[in-house]
Amino acid sequence: MPKANQSAVMETTCPHCQSRFRIFEHQLHAGKGQVQCGECSKVFDAMAMAKVIIATDVSDLSEILDGCGWVVEPDKSNKLAEKIQYVLNNTEEAEAIGKKARLKCIEKYSWNAMEEILLGVLKKYE
Repeated sequence: MPKANQSAVMETTCPHCQSRFRIFEHQLHAGKGQVQCGECSKVFDAMAMAKVIIATDVSDLSEILDGCGWVVEPDKSNKLAEKIQYVLNNTEEAEAIGKKARLKCIEKYSWNAMEEILLGVLKKYE
């Protein structure tokens, strides 16, 4: 949380949902400069914890959750309710999907995975 008297160091765009957000100086000094907005980071947090994820089909969540979560159409509360009921009735499948989400998070979205990608990009400029 930013301090009351602290202004943002930079404003950037979330690579996942394209929303604008600010990075504050204390985040940079702590080595915690976000690479996505708070809403998207919640999805990655849930993936990292192997939680069952049911999301609406906005931004690139359908791609992120492909094979490791459930995506329903926005503004279709009946479809969301059906999917929640499905998950509650199929707990073993839901647990397996949650584990797949964790593996995908580690392989594609972890700091280590991002480090490899960024190093590859930076090596082009050596």
